[in-house]
Amino acid sequence: MSYRTHYIIIVALLLRINLSGAQTNQSALQIGLLKYNGGGDWYANPTSLPNLVEFCNKNLGTKISTKIETVDAGDPSIFNYPFLHMTGHGNVIFSNDEAENLRNYLLGGGFLHIDDNYGMGQVYQA
Repeated sequence: MSYRTHYIIIVALLLRINLSGAQTNQSALQIGLLKYNGGGDWYANPTSLPNLVEFCNKNLGTKISTKIETVDAGDPSIFNYPFLHMTGHGNVIFSNDEAENLRNYLLGGGFLHIDDNYGMGQVYQA
């Protein structure tokens, strides 16, 4: 999938989530940056999400919070974020509790965007 197609899909999803929140008079959509163990640089590309948020807010009229929150994989607060972003290089390790928390998040309707930042492909293709 090309980067252009990839970002069009992400923007469409963010717009859909934002419009869902607008229907219930919620404030700005909050995006969570997923922190994980394994030394896989979960903090890589610190400008990518702020740039995406700025573009969506400016060009699409979304109301996405410009403050990107970091959330641990095992933290129950992930359920406060309809959109989680995961990026990095290489190793990603989840404990059983973290994996269960993420599974429940996804089964409950949460969205996890995984940015294969040159080397995570094997992690999520397994």
